[in-house]
Amino acid sequence: MTLTAATTAGATTRGPVLEKIWLQHYPAGVPAEINPSEYRSLRELIEQSIATHRDRPCFTCMGHTLTYGDIDVLAGRFAAYLQQVARLRKGDRIALMLPNVLQYPVAILGAFRAGLTIVNTNPMYTPRELQHQLHDSGARAILILENFAHTLAEVQHDVHLDTVIVTGVGDLLAFPKSMLVNFVLRHVKKQVPEYSLPGAVSLIEALSKGRYENLERVELGHEDIAFLQYTGGTTGVSKGAVLTHRNLIANVLQSEAWIRAELKPDEPLIAITALPLYHIFALTANSLTMIKLGAHNILIPNPRDFAAFVKELAQAACRQPRRKGAGQFDAAVACGGDGRRHGRRRVGEAAHQVQCPLPPAFVEGDEGDGPSLPPRQIEALRADVVRGEATHGEAAFAAARRFRGGEGGRGARGLQRVAQRHAAGELRERGVEPGHHVGAAEADPVSGQHPVEIRHRSHAHGSHAISRVTPQ
Repeated sequence: MTLTAATTAGATTRGPVLEKIWLQHYPAGVPAEINPSEYRSLRELIEQSIATHRDRPCFTCMGHTLTYGDIDVLAGRFAAYLQQVARLRKGDRIALMLPNVLQYPVAILGAFRAGLTIVNTNPMYTPRELQHQLHDSGARAILILENFAHTLAEVQHDVHLDTVIVTGVGDLLAFPKSMLVNFVLRHVKKQVPEYSLPGAVSLIEALSKGRYENLERVELGHEDIAFLQYTGGTTGVSKGAVLTHRNLIANVLQSEAWIRAELKPDEPLIAITALPLYHIFALTANSLTMIKLGAHNILIPNPRDFAAFVKELAQAACRQPRRKGAGQFDAAVACGGDGRRHGRRRVGEAAHQVQCPLPPAFVEGDEGDGPSLPPRQIEALRADVVRGEATHGEAAFAAARRFRGGEGGRGARGLQRVAQRHAAGELRERGVEPGHHVGAAEADPVSGQHPVEIRHRSHAHGSHAISRVTPQ
């Protein structure tokens, strides 16, 4: 390690100065320094990203996507409610007791616009742990998922909350899925224990009221507190770490400098967020940094549900720009219906017309001849690809589904076996050894589609698993 003497204006400064030899090992494009003064607050950083990427997808959860513009609108309504209806003022604390759902990014920007400090709260807290954090942080408000509202109900008389906002998992999903998800979680899966929180309002009601309020802009600076981020409490009671806006701006710009150096210009970036956003790593790396990069963030509410997790990964892969021919597997899986009745040749022709060729096995050796898609539908699908609203694989999905007959049928298993065979290359690329085809599963209760089930073995662990891929 080299030490040199610092000189200024011909005079030698006392003491050695460390030469930054580590900079020699930085990849090309990574700057030696970042400038946190580029933004006055996290709110300004997020709002600039919204202005740049307004029409891009920002967060997706359970199949529903909010664009950067959608986040902007909803956060504005939430901020107006907090400021004008709940009467919260700059510096007041609001606790967010949420898993990875769409409500989280809306709440973050909304809280910043109202000038509030966010207290991230673990949804798995016991009543005692929750009481300690709310009391220690001085939180005046809380946004809590209804699945955990019973925990708050046990300590509501021991804390000083002026505003309690309760939300359901499906609240920000599109209708009717929003209603169906909430109904199933409450009444079928029984995942919402009974609770009583007098005076609590729903998030939907808060957003509705905030829509008609005028938000007054609150000035935020580097030294204002953005988060009280509580420790895990492994060495005693959990303690709140004070994170200023400058702290997190610096973290975000550092992360961006290294990530952007590896990205191609205008390359879409998709982030899979399974780690909880209420933890500091995912908050910084998955949420704030990805927003700065204009990325599309896929939220995983419950990564312990591994089957649903794998399904989200498969769908995210379809959203990425595809190499030539990569849509073959997508289109093959989409043909899980009565393929023989409609003809693999015609499915292949339809997919080819939207620039997504299928394997020869789908084109040859079938008696089902006839016209392919009408030109108007072909042009509509091709236009989706050109505008960037669909990948080639997704367009092939749409093309193939035009030829689907009944759900199942005598050609379904054969077509699924073909799909599995032609997926082998892609599975190997992911470190998975293709195995044997299991068969058509029962239809998905929401989409009505028949998943393809593929049994495979992991090279790394030698274990077996079954992947279920459902056309969307």
